[in-house]
This record gives sequence, structure tokens and C-alpha cells, in this order.
Amino acid sequence: MLHLAAKGTPFGGGYSTAGDLIRFAEALRGGKLLKKESVETLWTGRANEGRYGYGFEVRRYSGVRIVGHGAGGSG
Repeated sequence: MLHLAAKGTPFGGGYSTAGDLIRFAEALRGGKLLKKESVETLWTGRANEGRYGYGFEVRRYSGVRIVGHGAGGSG
């Protein structure tokens, strides 16, 4: 049986719905959570040899920048 924590932890552990993730992404990209300049800083891929931004994985595929996070926990 999987136990779902009431809150996330410092290393993650949060749970969400697909709809909530879409609303989060739209708010982040639309400048509602941070200034657009700050979002670009998050997505620069400065750490880990240019592949990891400040909490986001940053890759290029066929010349297109892909930003996201694969996660790894159950949920």
C-alpha cells in the first residue's frame, strides 16, 4: 500500500493532478508567478554542464529547447 504524505518534503514527494500541473505551467510561463525574465533564468541550464537549470532539466532536441523535469518518485 502506498502512503501519500499530506505535504511534500524538501526532496519532493508532492502529488498533483495533470490539470493542476497545466495550470502551474501556464501561470509560470504567463508571468503570473514570476517575472518572465526570472523564468528565463530558471531555464538557462547553468548547473550540471548546462543540462540542469534551477530546478528544471534543460535539453535541446533537433534545435528546440526542451524544459521540464522527469521526476523519479512514485505517484
